[in-house]
Amino acid sequence: MLTWLCAAGRVPPHHLAGAVACTPYLVSCSSGLNAGIAAPKSIRLVHIGALHCGVVESPKTASGDVQWSSLIDEFGLWLEHVRNCSSNTVTAYTADIALVLDGLSGLQDLTLEYLRDFLYQQKRHGMSASTMARRTAAIRQFCSWARKQGLIPTDPSLRLTVAQVGRTLPRVLREEETTQLLQAPHPLADSTAAGVDDGSSIGQRTGSRPKQAAVIARDYCIVELMYATGLRVSELTGLQLHDIDEHRRMLRVTGKGGKQRTVPFGEPAHHALQLWLEYRDTLANPDTTAVFVGNQGGRIDPRQVRRIVQRLASAAGIDALSPHALRHSVATDLLNHGADLRLVQLLLGHSSLSTTQIYTHVSEQHLLEVFQRAHPRA
Repeated sequence: MLTWLCAAGRVPPHHLAGAVACTPYLVSCSSGLNAGIAAPKSIRLVHIGALHCGVVESPKTASGDVQWSSLIDEFGLWLEHVRNCSSNTVTAYTADIALVLDGLSGLQDLTLEYLRDFLYQQKRHGMSASTMARRTAAIRQFCSWARKQGLIPTDPSLRLTVAQVGRTLPRVLREEETTQLLQAPHPLADSTAAGVDDGSSIGQRTGSRPKQAAVIARDYCIVELMYATGLRVSELTGLQLHDIDEHRRMLRVTGKGGKQRTVPFGEPAHHALQLWLEYRDTLANPDTTAVFVGNQGGRIDPRQVRRIVQRLASAAGIDALSPHALRHSVATDLLNHGADLRLVQLLLGHSSLSTTQIYTHVSEQHLLEVFQRAHPRA
């Protein structure tokens, strides 16, 4: 069996009729693959190896080093298109598998003993429990995929134990800190300006600088909407204009694994969103359909969102605040005010209720503080 990848453009195998006649491992398609198929000059086809009795004979360079890149690329495509993994998961898992395969001369050496030794060495070199757990998950996915593809005769990861990850309480804002954050003056505003909590003076403060006004409105909206909805950064940056239902004050959110959910938002977030949408065209490229755009007009980058949150938090006198801490704060505040745990799970898009339950520990701490402060015999 021959497996082919298109290194530029990722052309599916069924589009490559006649490609099997090409030279193995690396083929430059400066002309058509055959009389019926034309290929751009930038396309290279990479052969990931010929199967022999269930074991891949891995391609090697002149120096004898095994080249795993094409195999890892195909695994990444499977994660993305079959498993519907996020781009972050694909990047992390393929990087993990690159480390695993680096010490092998061929997949015939991918044994349970090798995997256990690999994880032991990782732990010895100080890898955290969460990293170990992720690498174990990556190994299991890879071995399962390789077995289904016939690349290995058995799955050696079935007896691999998963590293236990101790759960730590998430960083959350106190409610007064949240109010402080959402009412703090924006760093781009004049030093004498009022806060941007209602957005009414943005135009006055920026004068004839519409792009600066747009940046202020966008940044304020990002923080307000993240606290109102508890969105992940990837979910916020992935929002499209057609995902907004202003009349019902709802967002259609695409979360992990491509799962969609509907999330409501309140009046303050609605006002901030309306304000940003008034300014949005000042920054956005004409063909951009993303709700939030960067300073260059395209879809905003998750790293820029993190910088925005940190900058606004710093202006409000709050240290080391991440967007995910805002998400934690939403869940905790909802539980503190009597929301049902199942409702919080649906709002945050957790696939398992056990993930949401970590916030009950934070709320128990809040309950204990109130008890000790209010009970006469505490």
